[in-house]
Amino acid sequence: MAKRLMILLPVALAACGSLNDPGDGGVTRREAEELNEAAAALDRNAAAPNVANTAIPVVPKPPADPELDKEAD
Repeated sequence: MAKRLMILLPVALAACGSLNDPGDGGVTRREAEELNEAAAALDRNAAAPNVANTAIPVVPKPPADPELDKEAD
């Protein structure tokens, strides 16, 4: 049993990998995590859109209806 454990332990540790191993896109896993954290920080700190200078569309008043004006009196 101990002999099997001695063989399996290095194999299991080799499968773990390191944060400095190259990952997808040519960056290490650590660099990818840092890039993700930076992107999340930028998203959190993004300024709200400036609605103070946004033009509000003017809705035209509907034409008067003489029939409805008679009912209101």
